[in-house]
Amino acid sequence: MASGKSYVGSAINLHKRLKNYYNISYLEREVKNNNSMIYRTLLKYGYSQFSLDILEYCDISNIIEREQYYLSLLEPKYNIMKFAGSVLGLKHTKASIERIRKSNLGRIHTEEAKVKIGASSIKALSITVTQVKTGETKVFTSIRSAAIYTGLHHSYIAKCLKAKGIYKGELYTILLQNK
Repeated sequence: MASGKSYVGSAINLHKRLKNYYNISYLEREVKNNNSMIYRTLLKYGYSQFSLDILEYCDISNIIEREQYYLSLLEPKYNIMKFAGSVLGLKHTKASIERIRKSNLGRIHTEEAKVKIGASSIKALSITVTQVKTGETKVFTSIRSAAIYTGLHHSYIAKCLKAKGIYKGELYTILLQNK
């Protein structure tokens, strides 16, 4: 920034990190939920007042160590925390898992959100849907997205795939593929 103040951060997924920085609603949510100083400043002064420098590319195994090195060296003013930290590998206690579960009770996701959540999962499936009449085949990353396409209920498809590994109907054949 023109003021000479700086911020040091690290990212395992640089694309995602930059995408978040350029998403106004993400910045506003982070300011509201976490009182992020750097996001608040970006919103206040605009992107043209900042520059981005990638200081170093490093292995994930020493990313926190390298972030701490730059925090100590540069003493950035926009960093609230003076020590590098990460939730990478963090394991929640049973008590915190229960608090998270309770806070999500009654939360309703749209069908679109459910599909996106399923598709982003490490456990995302590969579902092949073939139209019986035309032979046209489409591949989906979740049972929900295949269900939306076919008009069938996702739990019915899941039940068929679990029992037989395949759904055969008048209009569609649905098959679970190994990734």
